Amino acid sequence: MSPTIRRMLWGAFIGLAVLTAASVALTIIVLQMEQRNEYEVLQQSRPLLDAVRKMDESLQSMISATRGYLISGQTAFQQQYDDAVRQYGTQESLAREQLRDPRDPRDQRDQNTIDKFHQHFAEVKELTDEQIRLADTGRPEDANKAKELMLEAARKRRAAPDYEDLLTER
Repeated sequence: MSPTIRRMLWGAFIGLAVLTAASVALTIIVLQMEQRNEYEVLQQSRPLLDAVRKMDESLQSMISATRGYLISGQTAFQQQYDDAVRQYGTQESLAREQLRDPRDPRDQRDQNTIDKFHQHFAEVKELTDEQIRLADTGRPEDANKAKELMLEAARKRRAAPDYEDLLTER
């Protein structure tokens, strides 16, 4: 084989190796930048996600306390209920504070999700408040109505989307 052809082949091989190494390096750099960007977004969103998770936990505690009160009649469950309602309000305020720019489409979607969660909370709270009021009357027919309301609250809770998951996925 002629030395010029050999030089051309080696030059092409070296050129291919250099281009391959450059493309691998560029790919690694892009992936690292993307990972860093994703980490920053996650760190910025963590307080919002934590607040929504605690809102969900507060709603669950509220429903549980109401059920405990209906079954046992112990006033300790009313205190637990009041604490859960208070915690929900605090966490909702924190979640709303985390939304930075109302003109940003992501923040608008998050705001809409929190608004829908609040509507769901208000519906469930109305049912649980009525359950407690009916349980306090002590009449058997009111106790049956309170149990029906308990089932209705459970249906509403099951039918509602998982707001924490919605925000996490977004």
